[in-house]
Amino acid sequence: EQELLQLVVDDLVIYQTKANAQFKAQPLSDRQVLSAIFDGLYVHHDQIDRRQAFIANLVERADVKLSFALAGVLWNSLVCQALSKVLQDFALRWFEQIFSSSWTRDAVMDCAEPFFQELICRQSVSNLSETGFSLFRCLMRLVNWKRSWLQESPVGNHGTQTFVLNFDLVGMPCLWNIAVVANNDIVAGQAISMLNELYQNFGPSLQDRVREKREEYVKNCMIHMLQAAKELQGTDGGPSRIFEVRVCRCIRLLKTMLSEFESKSSAIGSSVSIRKHGLRLRGEQVSFRLVRLASGVCEVGTRDLPRASVFSNSTLGVLRKEIGKTLSEEPARLRLIAGGRELKDDFRTVSELKLTDGDTVHWTSRPQGLVAEKEESEASGDGKQVRKPGADSAEKTEMNDEELKVPHYVVSRIYFDEIFKMLDSAPQFITSQLWDLLMTLPTNSRILQEIQHLGPSWKNSLCSQTVYGLLYSLQVVESLLDESAVNGGQWSHTFIESGGLEGLLDVIMSARFESPDSVQSSECLALLLKLISLLTVGKYSSKVTGQEEKEGIPLLISYLDCGKGFEAFIHRLMCILSDSALAFTQNQSGSALDAGREKVGSFAIDLLTACSIESVQGLKALYGFSSCDTWIAQVLLHNGSAPLRQEVAKCILKISQSTVQNVAGAAGSTERTPIPRIFFLDLLLPLIQDLAKNRASYESMSHRCIELFSLTNDLLCLPGKLRDSGDMALETDSDLLSSNLEDVAASLASSLIQSSAVEERNGSRDDQILIGVLKTLKSLVILRPELRKKLGSSAGMSLVKHIL
Repeated sequence: EQELLQLVVDDLVIYQTKANAQFKAQPLSDRQVLSAIFDGLYVHHDQIDRRQAFIANLVERADVKLSFALAGVLWNSLVCQALSKVLQDFALRWFEQIFSSSWTRDAVMDCAEPFFQELICRQSVSNLSETGFSLFRCLMRLVNWKRSWLQESPVGNHGTQTFVLNFDLVGMPCLWNIAVVANNDIVAGQAISMLNELYQNFGPSLQDRVREKREEYVKNCMIHMLQAAKELQGTDGGPSRIFEVRVCRCIRLLKTMLSEFESKSSAIGSSVSIRKHGLRLRGEQVSFRLVRLASGVCEVGTRDLPRASVFSNSTLGVLRKEIGKTLSEEPARLRLIAGGRELKDDFRTVSELKLTDGDTVHWTSRPQGLVAEKEESEASGDGKQVRKPGADSAEKTEMNDEELKVPHYVVSRIYFDEIFKMLDSAPQFITSQLWDLLMTLPTNSRILQEIQHLGPSWKNSLCSQTVYGLLYSLQVVESLLDESAVNGGQWSHTFIESGGLEGLLDVIMSARFESPDSVQSSECLALLLKLISLLTVGKYSSKVTGQEEKEGIPLLISYLDCGKGFEAFIHRLMCILSDSALAFTQNQSGSALDAGREKVGSFAIDLLTACSIESVQGLKALYGFSSCDTWIAQVLLHNGSAPLRQEVAKCILKISQSTVQNVAGAAGSTERTPIPRIFFLDLLLPLIQDLAKNRASYESMSHRCIELFSLTNDLLCLPGKLRDSGDMALETDSDLLSSNLEDVAASLASSLIQSSAVEERNGSRDDQILIGVLKTLKSLVILRPELRKKLGSSAGMSLVKHIL
């Protein structure tokens, strides 16, 4: 039988040599190769298949051994000399069947290790196929199982779990190389999953070396990443795709390990708390309707449903506690379902679970016996749960032994600076991945303590030359302000007195963020505006002692050198708002960059509103902005964001409603300050006249005119509303308009009469300019009843007849 095996292998080599010679003389496509006849009566695929089947049958049924020499001959003939990728993959699957089958394993066991080390691990991994990696994985498990370095244990009713019993696994360097270098993303992903499986599942005898091996894993990732980044910088415009892929693979390796560690820790109820930097920021508040699983919404009514509110960066564990508190149920007994799936991973955030404001969460309560273990875990803490901001403002300076084993702390403690340096030189799509990685790590202890203690050099963090450095520091400041609010506000008070507010104002007044062109720069500008707003007019504002106590807008004015500095700040806010409005892209609606611009504009509006309402100086600064007519058109008409247009309109209306009496009283007889309503109407009415005259030119922007006309009508109707409420202050202020209302009405009516009518049946398009002009004319007639005769009657402009 052994001689017969040798004879068949020799015959295969002879046939393959003959086929290769004919193939070189007359090259064929992959499909033609399979059906080509190189020798005898059978096609090439059948010639190979019949020989492979004979060898497998001989090895399975006869008492023969496949030596490493014969296996090498077969590898060279079937794989290295294969005439097509299809035949190569076919041969690789045959090898995997030979080595994995329990019928043939004894015959090939002696050659498995040298075959794996000498042939499989020494092949080029860059073009490794999915079939080739499947063979690699099979042999690596077999070789290390034979050495008793791997152990497979059954898990549940299906599948097995691999445990590592010795860290010096055969093939580990090659597995790392495949994960980083392989061109096939699927192959690389499978290698990454296998690596993480091996580094997560240690046998009982190796628990004392867990920290060492996880540090080794992170170190290998960083070595590959830094080397690829170095090569990437040295390409000088040459081919860089290979090195970009390697950097991204290393980031993926780290992210996968962190994610799988979290999943495993959550499943076993680990008591280690990971306070990720990204989760220090609470995000936006979201509210969920709660419906018992056995009942329906219609039985209760949506308005009467109980609700639970958390922040978008809160974890499911926090949401579970809030729901338990609302329903008077034990959190551990709650089973939560949303969007057709059960919510189980308590370490994941609300945003990661794709839950949004207003979603419905169905719930039911488990029997007491099924949650005994989980209740015991809850009694000792949140397990893997992230702590709420403010729960413990004093950060630990030393980590315990369990935390030292957590890969998040390993990366943050040893490699934070290296990752942060890469942000300055890597391409944009790589820096975004690096930034996401940093958000999953605990906050860097050095930066946190430096800002928290407000030491001599803490202001350097606000002077960072990079957007990422400044954004990271601002995020730390925001989280500390959140904690300060819970603990009495002492830190926010100290922050202002130590020059924190002044430093934020210096950054916002500089030219660093003239036109944010990335998601991070938009986030940075938005966070700057948010912090200034919170410290002056928001929930973190506090009195600062000096010659006199100041808070709110007076405090802001005092830090802006009173007069001209405050005026420049108002003008800066207006420029930021108009830049954000004009920067929206039409072909990338809903992108992350556009969302960032909306946040920037929203916070600028909040500050502009507060400064204009609470300070006459702020209102005068708004009046003194150059080209106010252009600015109003940019933020209300050319603005590509509907939510931002709506906020601008609300801002102007709020200023007009709240400040008129204060401004009139403050101006006195020596200086006449325009009433806000009159000032804005003088800007809006000419713009509306232009829209009415040139409707065809503005047809593509018709949908953007809704807020403009709505605001104009609200301002025109404001005297009547205030008169009805008993406030007569605005009854006659329309006389102050520089635009003659009769001329405006006549101009709008003339534009309607002269424009051609277009009949459209079964259409869904609304002419918002036409609708807006008609509503404006109605408001003008209500404000000035004498216009009815001039506009509507046959003795006047006959507008009624024209409309009918």
